[in-house]
Amino acid sequence: MWSWVSASTWIRIKKADGGANAKTSPGWGLLRVDLYLKLMGITKTRMAAKRLCDGQKILVRGKLLRPSSEIFESDILDLFLPQKELRLKILEVPPGKSVAKRDRSRYMALEIVREW
Repeated sequence: MWSWVSASTWIRIKKADGGANAKTSPGWGLLRVDLYLKLMGITKTRMAAKRLCDGQKILVRGKLLRPSSEIFESDILDLFLPQKELRLKILEVPPGKSVAKRDRSRYMALEIVREW
């Protein structure tokens, strides 16, 4: 089932029956990478996340991402920010269009790889 979040953003909501594998079973949550970074507080806006993607600063499984790329549970994102390098493990895809700061650790595990 698809749900509309904002202009040009659609997310897939998890069905009640679930599935075994998030990457092959239909119905598991999918979210654009730019929206996910904004929801998790890594970037302030989707435009800032888009600039990171366009500047080839975000990798998943060794591949460069586009802002519209979909992320899945258990993906590991490597982010190369101006002052630090981060590794972000996606634990769960948030179901809505906003996430409270206190709930962000439920959806991601953040590791600082290197700081300059």
